[in-house]
Amino acid sequence: MKKFVVLLVVLVLVSCFAQVPDFLFSSKYPVSEWIRPGLVVVYQHEGGTQSGESALYATGYRILIVTDVQNSVPCGIGITLFIHLTDSCLLQG
Repeated sequence: MKKFVVLLVVLVLVSCFAQVPDFLFSSKYPVSEWIRPGLVVVYQHEGGTQSGESALYATGYRILIVTDVQNSVPCGIGITLFIHLTDSCLLQG
């Protein structure tokens, strides 16, 4: 529990002091009024890569924190947490 609280405090401090541009919801339409600083969006994230005969696959979560909205463009911090990473495997085909 203590590690979770420390992680949460670090995330809050980073979002308060750092303005990292990350266009979270890019669109040509105006942003809805419920999208404002402080909004946190979490969704499941999967990805993989292949190089030659080896491959890597991982699952995890993508966390988007809105820190500012300028000219109908939300900006914020994006964090990707991989919780399950497979070992390199040999692809046959």
